[in-house]
Order: sequence, then C-alpha cells, then structure tokens
Amino acid sequence: MRMVGAGLMLTGVFSLIIALSPSLVVLGIALLLASFGNPIYAVANQTALMEAADPTNRGSLMATRFGLVQTASIIGTAVGGFLTQQFSPAAAYGVLGVGLVLLAMYAIAAGRSTTNPLHGAAYEEATLRQV
Repeated sequence: MRMVGAGLMLTGVFSLIIALSPSLVVLGIALLLASFGNPIYAVANQTALMEAADPTNRGSLMATRFGLVQTASIIGTAVGGFLTQQFSPAAAYGVLGVGLVLLAMYAIAAGRSTTNPLHGAAYEEATLRQV
C-alpha cells in the first residue's frame, strides 16, 4: 500500500504544480514527472490485489478491477471535461491533484498498518494453515 500511496502522491503533487505553474517549461517538466506516478501506482495496486486474492478467484477479481478502472476513467474524463469547460484546465488539474494527494495519504496510512486486513492477525504472527 505504501507504493500505491507513493505513486498517487507523485502524480498528485505534480498535478498541483501543473495547476499552479505559469511557466511552460515548468509545466512540461511537471507533466513528465507526474506521468511516472501512474505506472508506480498501477503495478503496486495490481500486485497488492494479486497477493490478497484467493488463487481460485484471481481472474474474477482482476476482471472486476478492470471494469471499475474503466468506469472510473470515464467518470474522471467527464468531470475533467466539465471543469475545463466551466473554469479552466488548471482547475481540472487542481481538483485532480487534491483528490490524488488525499487518496495517497489514505493509502500510505493504510500501508503503515501492522495487522493483516484480511485476517486481523499481525503479519509477524500470521501462520500458514493446513487445509
């Protein structure tokens, strides 16, 4: 979860820089650096899901994740288009940045948890059960 948070934070902070930047050079550099956060988030998210999923339903879980990601992308595009039309592209990047930073803080805090969210036992105390 910490890597998920790191990817979200990277994209979110640089999206805020894009929203606040008056310089075209700073804007270009911020766009480049913000783009690094997305693969960090995506790989960490998929890895965490695969580790948490039961082997018998991993395919269904990843298919559901794909559907949710596509739905969220469509909603995000619609909201971004509305904000751009009503206000400005900077406003759309500002809203994106604030939202991603908030999500990143939640993901980083969740990654600091010492208990296994699936079983409740501490990771150090978790044992492999024979079936």
